[in-house]
Formats: sequence, C-alpha cells, structure tokens
Amino acid sequence: MLLLLICFLPVTAFCQSSNEPVVAGNDVAVTSTESGKVKGYLHNGIFTFKGIPYAKADRFMAPEKPAPWTDVRSSKTYGPVCPTDPTTTVNDRI
Repeated sequence: MLLLLICFLPVTAFCQSSNEPVVAGNDVAVTSTESGKVKGYLHNGIFTFKGIPYAKADRFMAPEKPAPWTDVRSSKTYGPVCPTDPTTTVNDRI
C-alpha cells in the first residue's frame, strides 16, 4: 500500500490546480506578431495567447498571410473553428 501511495503521489501533486489568479490588463501579456500586436493573459506563470490568425484562404486555395491590424488584438479566447460533419467522422467505439 505504501509503494502504491509513493507511486501516485507525484501524479496527484502535478494534477492539483493552482490558486494563482489569471492576470490580464492593458500592459500585461502583450507581444508583437508579423501582423500586429496581440494581448493575452498570464496564468500560473504561463503567457497564453489564443485565436491568433496565422493564415487566411478562400475555399480550395492556398493560404496567405492574414491582413495586418493596427490596434492591439485580444487573444484571450479561441477564434472560429471549421465546422465538421459528425456523420463523416471516424468512430472507434465498439
């Protein structure tokens, strides 16, 4: 039993959530990209940026660089996602 506890102790310590707050603001987690500045947030010492456009493309065309922006773009949430047809996805459940 002691050996089992020793084996799982590092796993449970790693999975525990931190009580550090999310830090966001006008001058927090702002960085520059090729297209313009983006603003994210800081949580548990990790800078996080979500939903940064990396390309644009018309249907069946090669991707191009996204249009540049002049203001600071919020990157605190994910952007739009490609819709999928659930009837064409692979289901590996037996």
